[in-house]
Amino acid sequence: MTLAASVIDRLVEAGIDTVFGIPGKQTLPLNEAIDGRDDVRFVMARHETAVSQQAWGYAETSGRPAATVVVPGPGDMNAMNGLKNAYNDNTPLVHIAVETDPEVRGRDGIHETPPETYDTVTKENRVVKNPDGVLAEVERAVETATTAPKGPVRLGIPKSYLPGSTPNGGVGEIDAGELSRPLADAVADAGG
Repeated sequence: MTLAASVIDRLVEAGIDTVFGIPGKQTLPLNEAIDGRDDVRFVMARHETAVSQQAWGYAETSGRPAATVVVPGPGDMNAMNGLKNAYNDNTPLVHIAVETDPEVRGRDGIHETPPETYDTVTKENRVVKNPDGVLAEVERAVETATTAPKGPVRLGIPKSYLPGSTPNGGVGEIDAGELSRPLADAVADAGG
C-alpha cells in the first residue's frame, strides 16, 4: 500500500468523507488513492482559491471536518484566504499541502514557499520531516483541527514521500497465535 493510500485511510477513519482540491503533478498519488473509493469523495475546484473556500463551506454546513489537497507554492498560497476564514470561524479543516522535498528545501526549488508563510492563517502549521512520521502527523492534524477551539491545520507532506510504501508505522494485522506471554519469573525479576 502506498503512503498516499494510507493518508486517505487515516482521513476516512477520522470521519473525513470529502476532500477538495485540484489534481496536479505533485498531488496525483493522493488523487489516485481516492479514485474508486466509496467512503470518500474528491470535489474538484476550478482554482485553488476555491479549494479552501469550498472545504470551509462544507465543514460549516455539514458539521463534519473536511480536507483539502493542493500543490506547493501557488496552490498553497491561493488557499490562504479560505484557511483564514476557517481559522476565524473555528472550522475544522485538514489542509494537505504537498511540499518541496527536504533535500531541495531552502534552495529555491520550484514553487517553494517558506512553510512559516501560513502561520497566521491556520491553527497549526506542520511540515513532515520524514516518511515514518506522515501517518502520525495526519492523525495529529485531524485531532488538532477537531479539538476546541477548532480550526484549520496545514500539513506539509513532501511530494516524494507519497508514492512510497507505507512505513512500519502502518496499521497491520497481528496473528494472536504469534503473541506469547512473558515467563512469570521474568515478570517477578523486572519488578524488583
